[in-house]
Amino acid sequence: EGRRPMAHRRAVVAADAADAARALQSGEGDRVITGAVTGAPAPPVAWMFPGGGQYVAMGAGLYASEPVYRQAFDDALSSLDQDLASDVRRCVDQGAAVSKAGKRLDHMPSAVPALVAVQYAVGRLLLTWGITPAGTMGEGPGEYAAACFAGVFDIRQAMALAAFESRLLEPPDAGVVRDAPGSTPSHPETIGIRAHEFERFCGTMTFKAPTVPLVSNVTGGWSTEAEATDPKYWGRSPQRRTRVADGLRTLLTLPDGMFLEIGPGTGVLTTRLAPRGMRRATW
Repeated sequence: EGRRPMAHRRAVVAADAADAARALQSGEGDRVITGAVTGAPAPPVAWMFPGGGQYVAMGAGLYASEPVYRQAFDDALSSLDQDLASDVRRCVDQGAAVSKAGKRLDHMPSAVPALVAVQYAVGRLLLTWGITPAGTMGEGPGEYAAACFAGVFDIRQAMALAAFESRLLEPPDAGVVRDAPGSTPSHPETIGIRAHEFERFCGTMTFKAPTVPLVSNVTGGWSTEAEATDPKYWGRSPQRRTRVADGLRTLLTLPDGMFLEIGPGTGVLTTRLAPRGMRRATW
């Protein structure tokens, strides 16, 4: 903020401040790059949403300082039941979590909804800054946020999927219904039961064709209309692994594209599977 655009640009590669000063004064050599803004359109930006890395008080600064972020985050939580919404808010409120700031949330029941809510709020803020996605990709539950900005479903549906998936992360003895003899199902059986319930839940929802290109976690290529609108595709999402490398290669087909990771870290861009030559940024 505060720096007006200039027509002429110069960048140097230097070891320290003194070396940079010498390079700027001479203006010579391969490590001095000079250019001018020609009015060419901005490069396409690929939005990537990681599937983890949550921590206490993530996004708290944005919530306090950015009205658009705050409104979008509150809108996302408004679709959750009161108890879960309160749990998510406690996880990310800076004032309520000062002593635990930085603590990871990966294994808490509210972790998935918190992640998707933060990703959605950041995305809404980026849109107001004029940064729009030319393609989207989500790793794990990050696919809900990616699909939301691709137009497959709205934030209420995304949060409903995130909240339902969070139940899969609960311990096997949390809310398990015992069978007739009174025995408790094993952990694999419990996961299977919940996964089946998730598939049935997705069958009650309506999905739309992407209006922004969306990478499929199944194929690693661009999602087709038939795939994106198939409830069975979304019903199996918590049980499959994301084809990260293939998805990134698909995003690399965007001409001269930039890669922007939207999440509480650099889980996708720092993966050893990330192809070389990617121009990277994170919030």
